[in-house]
Amino acid sequence: MPVTASLAAARWSRVALLGSILVPALLFVAVAHFRYGESFKEAQHRAALAAHVVQEHAARVAETNDVLARLALAAVAGLSNEEIAARRTALHQQLKAGTRGLGQLQSLWLWDERGAPLVSSRVAVPPAWLNVADREYFDWARDSAEAREGRWFVSRPLVSRTTGEPFFDFTLRRQDAQGRFQGVLSVSLYPDYFKSFYEEIARGQPGLSIALLRADGAVIARLPAVPLGTALQAESRLLAPMRAGAEKGTLAGTSTIDQVPRQLAFRRVGELPLYVVAAFDDAIVVAAWRREMALLAAFLLPLALGLAAVSWRAARGRGREARAVQALQDEVRQRIRAETALVQAQKLEALGHITGGVAHDFNNLLMVVHTNNQLVRRLLAVGQSPDNALSAIDRAVTTGAQLTRQLLTFARRQPLQVISIRLRDALPPLLSLIQTSVGRPVQVSGNVGADVGCVLADRAELELALINLALNARDAMPQGGRLLVNVTRQAGGQGASPRVAITVSDSGSGIPAELRDRVFEPFFTSKPPGQGTGLGLAQVYGFATQAGGSVQLDSEPGEGTSVTIYLPAADDSAEPPADEPQTLPSLSGTVLLVEDNDEIASALAPLLQQSGARVLRAGDAQAALRELAQPQARVDVVLSDIVMPGALNGLDLALQLQRTHPLLPIVLMTGYTSQLHKALSHGFQVLPKPCSPVALCRALADAAHRHPADVSVQD
Repeated sequence: MPVTASLAAARWSRVALLGSILVPALLFVAVAHFRYGESFKEAQHRAALAAHVVQEHAARVAETNDVLARLALAAVAGLSNEEIAARRTALHQQLKAGTRGLGQLQSLWLWDERGAPLVSSRVAVPPAWLNVADREYFDWARDSAEAREGRWFVSRPLVSRTTGEPFFDFTLRRQDAQGRFQGVLSVSLYPDYFKSFYEEIARGQPGLSIALLRADGAVIARLPAVPLGTALQAESRLLAPMRAGAEKGTLAGTSTIDQVPRQLAFRRVGELPLYVVAAFDDAIVVAAWRREMALLAAFLLPLALGLAAVSWRAARGRGREARAVQALQDEVRQRIRAETALVQAQKLEALGHITGGVAHDFNNLLMVVHTNNQLVRRLLAVGQSPDNALSAIDRAVTTGAQLTRQLLTFARRQPLQVISIRLRDALPPLLSLIQTSVGRPVQVSGNVGADVGCVLADRAELELALINLALNARDAMPQGGRLLVNVTRQAGGQGASPRVAITVSDSGSGIPAELRDRVFEPFFTSKPPGQGTGLGLAQVYGFATQAGGSVQLDSEPGEGTSVTIYLPAADDSAEPPADEPQTLPSLSGTVLLVEDNDEIASALAPLLQQSGARVLRAGDAQAALRELAQPQARVDVVLSDIVMPGALNGLDLALQLQRTHPLLPIVLMTGYTSQLHKALSHGFQVLPKPCSPVALCRALADAAHRHPADVSVQD
């Protein structure tokens, strides 16, 4: 071998040896630096997931408070404080029964305008010396504008004056029809209930801390625990976004409570001045990163030594190794692409399961509308009556509206439409539908007791609940069996109102004891993947609770299952709503139509004009205000959509007109809106889209009759 070749070989060997040491070392440093930053990002992501879970839990508690408040306010509706005090014992029993089994609840109280107790779910006779007029929440309910708008107030952690227990309050203002202060309703909760839930979430996640905070930084519940009255300091980075009303976010910083650096995520609980925070200690993140780097070093060190030994003899194998590395990288990229495609396919499959049934139903409805529309054109062309075709279109539109309303109700965007339902008339056609749904191997039968009258419930939700129970029963009887729907009436006792029990029983396999307490949880299912969403029984529970009732499950393995829905019984004099008349009511005067959709406005205006009204059109809220500001303007009633573009939506317009034109009647319309409950809480009548012409004209006539508009315009 020539000398130059020997020198070149020696030089190459030294370079290869140096490279075998430097390359793994530089790779280790680069990976360590990259993974250090990624570890903190992952900690923030894990904190965001935990915050989402905790927010959902807090939101469910807030919804329970809403239900309890409605029950309590309904129980005292129309009663003066003196009448409430006179019925204290019966009301106490009613509140106690309605709050039984709620682990988060300490008590529910009604206080009069002086801060004295009226009635409580905790004690039958509150002590005479007890008074909350000096409490923060009482001052807020009495004096603040937000309280008059029906908003909730969340107190700081307090100490009970009767038991010494720590608690915090959700508070609502009580006022009469004229807005005069009558006292407060307070729902008192245990902070330790939330701390116990946080301990379950944090189990197996070292370094995770969770807190429930007011928007002003006051700590309500926290894991790890802190003394009562603890709050964030002014220099906390979390205070600014909470005070600004931010919905969610992530931060990194040192806690002003315990001086521990953390990666945190926060979320707001609905529209309440309440936030949940989940955070991971930086020390735990760094410790996990160090363990990861130690494992990487343990892998790289032997590799570096092996490369140093082999580099003396394997210089010519670099090309082969490079090709092998390239092939490995290509395989990794292909695997990443395949995994990404699989995740996307799973998302599309889940979306398909959700939308498939809805799309099928809507396509059928659109087919009915389209076909009958063509039929109407042909019948009109030959001079024949299109009444049957138009009736079919009306039925399709009504069915589509009911399907949309069920979806919005499940999404908590539309309130239930509670009516009086005569089960003796409603059950037989529903049993036929259930028989079709479960198939012939299952024998469906039903019985309605002779003393059963009417129940107060949402018809669509009731039908959906019974169908969900029937489908669950069918899955428990793969070889067929018997399904019985039995309806009985139960008399109320000790101040309780009568109720109707609807029991769905099957002869299926039953439910194991360890699963019975979880069957009503959302997304919990014992069925194989792809055969159940876990939402059926959750819908049944949610429907019964919202309707003011309850659900009971009885089951033994091998002996079948019985699920009983208890619903409030209607008064004996209550009658189901009569069919809507088809004759349009006559209108008079001027209607200001505020609608941004030209096609809807073009259809509504002639309809109202045919009923006798004069119609003015405004494309948005600002145009409506300009129209009303005209000196010659005379408007008898305003009909406005809620969802509209611009600085003001329909609800903002209605609230402004309520202040500037208090005598002007207002009727709102919407197909979907997150502000529907707010509109109803302010006393506005809200019509759903689509709405029948008869219902629309009657609503306008009734509004104009109840609140005749003043011809003068107030600025």
